[in-house]
Amino acid sequence: MTTVAPIAGHEWDAAAAILTGANPHDPLTGEEFRHQMHEQQDWGYGWAVLVARDGAEVLGVAAYHQNPGAFHPHRYGLDLAVAPHAQGRGVGGALWQALHADLRGRGAESARLLAREDHPVAPGFLSL
Repeated sequence: MTTVAPIAGHEWDAAAAILTGANPHDPLTGEEFRHQMHEQQDWGYGWAVLVARDGAEVLGVAAYHQNPGAFHPHRYGLDLAVAPHAQGRGVGGALWQALHADLRGRGAESARLLAREDHPVAPGFLSL
């Protein structure tokens, strides 16, 4: 059974590996990912990282953050990725629903999610 919840301290490496797998042109370690998100907090910007789990296994990750270089209090950048073996099982949809609810609760006006045209799954997922 898939559940979605905020990232736990021991899950940063798994989340970063999933994001790197989805975007190998921009590799990320768990420590770098954790540092980036906590930097947002230190600067006073909003952020959150959610993970989809099946038991203890991290199947996917969704994150939002405010852009310090183009700050607007109600606009966010997004990241969303699902491990290849978990795709097509509703994990991305569950992450999206949780992310959407979280952002609505923050009064978000817009959110930006980038995807490469040559990604094997992302353009189709985003067009649904």
